[in-house]
Amino acid sequence: MYIKLSTLVRPSEGQVTDFVRKNTDIPVPIVIDNVTVDGETALVLSELPGTTVREIHRDSGVSDEQAAKLSRQLARLLAGLRSLPPPSSGVCGWGDGPVRCERICMDSKPQGPWPSVDEFHAWMIARARIVAPPEKFDEIWSCIKVAHSRAHRICLTHNDLASQNILVDEQFNITGIIDWEAAAWMPEYWSVDISVDFLRVLTHRWLL
Repeated sequence: MYIKLSTLVRPSEGQVTDFVRKNTDIPVPIVIDNVTVDGETALVLSELPGTTVREIHRDSGVSDEQAAKLSRQLARLLAGLRSLPPPSSGVCGWGDGPVRCERICMDSKPQGPWPSVDEFHAWMIARARIVAPPEKFDEIWSCIKVAHSRAHRICLTHNDLASQNILVDEQFNITGIIDWEAAAWMPEYWSVDISVDFLRVLTHRWLL
C-alpha cells in the first residue's frame, strides 16, 4: 500500500476512487483509509501492479500496436464510467463541490459548481476573451453558439487522464488508473473518445 499525505490531498479523492471501484470495471486502488486531521488528509491506498505509460514511453517508446491496444481498452473502460448517472443536472466536482481543472483555471483553483450545462457555458464565455479580427468575430461567435446549443449529458470524468496515471503490464494490458483527485461531473465532450491517432498526439503532449 501507499499513503498520500498533504494539505493538498482532499477526502473527495478517496471517495470517488472507492465509488469508481464499486461501480465500474476500471482497476483502481482499494481505499484502506481516508481521514483528515488538523487540515491534513491521509489517503491510504492499495498498490497496483504495472508501470506507467509515461515510463514505458521514455524507456522504449510506444508502438502503433501498443497504442491501438491501449486505445481499445480505454474506450471500453471509459464507456462504463460515462454511463454512470449523475447526481444532478449540474456541472460540479465530487459531492456537488467546485471543479478543480487546469483547463478551467490555472493551478486548478476551485471554480463552480454550476446548476446546468447552459450556466457552465455562460460562465466560460463570460470569463473568456475572444480574440479575433473584427471581420471574423461574428463567424466565430456563431460557431460557439451552435456548439453550445447542443444537448450534452453530464458524465463522470477523470479529468487528468495523462500517461503517468495509466498503469499497464508487460503485455500492455491496463492494470490501473490512478489519481482521481480532479474527477468531476462534466459535459460529455470534456472527455473525448481516444482513437489511436489521438492517443499518439496525447503521448507526445504528455512528455512536453
